[in-house]
Amino acid sequence: MLKEKAKEVRAVVALCDMLLLCVSFFLAFAIRFWLLPQLDPSMVSIELGKFIWLLFLSIPTFHLLLRLGGVYDSLRTRGFMDLPLLVAKPVALGGLVLGAAIFIFQAKYFSRSLFGLFVGMFYVFLLAEKLALRAFQRVARRRGFNYRNVLIVGINEGSLRVADTLTEGKDFGFRVAGFINDFGQEYVQADRYKVLGTVDDIPQIVDREIIDEIIFALPIDRLARCETQLLKCEEVGIKIHIRA
Repeated sequence: MLKEKAKEVRAVVALCDMLLLCVSFFLAFAIRFWLLPQLDPSMVSIELGKFIWLLFLSIPTFHLLLRLGGVYDSLRTRGFMDLPLLVAKPVALGGLVLGAAIFIFQAKYFSRSLFGLFVGMFYVFLLAEKLALRAFQRVARRRGFNYRNVLIVGINEGSLRVADTLTEGKDFGFRVAGFINDFGQEYVQADRYKVLGTVDDIPQIVDREIIDEIIFALPIDRLARCETQLLKCEEVGIKIHIRA
């Protein structure tokens, strides 16, 4: 259910991005061939039909590159300073692809200023959208919304540090649901965190509790004994992290 919801959200965001792409194209055209010729009559005005093919090529090109570039992956652990470069890479690559297409088709009439305005405005609009979404997510998570419950398997110094990081980093939107005792740790406590059971109890716990992600903080030899538990987590759609 959670994965399906995430897919729906990504699809809506991708659709909004393509709408921004169209807005950028038509706005760039209006500036280059409507506004500027009014200010400078010597500038030639060209009809929209000669350039519309680029928009039709841009939509699948940028959609694919943005998806491959990780723009639609979870931004939960990314800071604001990561976003300009994250957005710039697929947009710059898309600009190169479209520039190559213009060269191949020998579209000598194509305006370089239109192309530059189009790609530049798309980058600015896209970055502004991502920053706004990230800011909204941070506010929502600080108020207790849009968080993910994390279960941690194994009680040790490293796993407790991970739990403290997730708990203190409220902007990340994670909530530690509890710990699971490692093999032979039936009576070990986890400081301020709840201990929900043992490794053998994981199938019952993930059925009973709302768990979105699970971190296995176990040595490799003991992790190999958790095949049944790993399969159960995959079956119910829980995201698995391994921290050996």
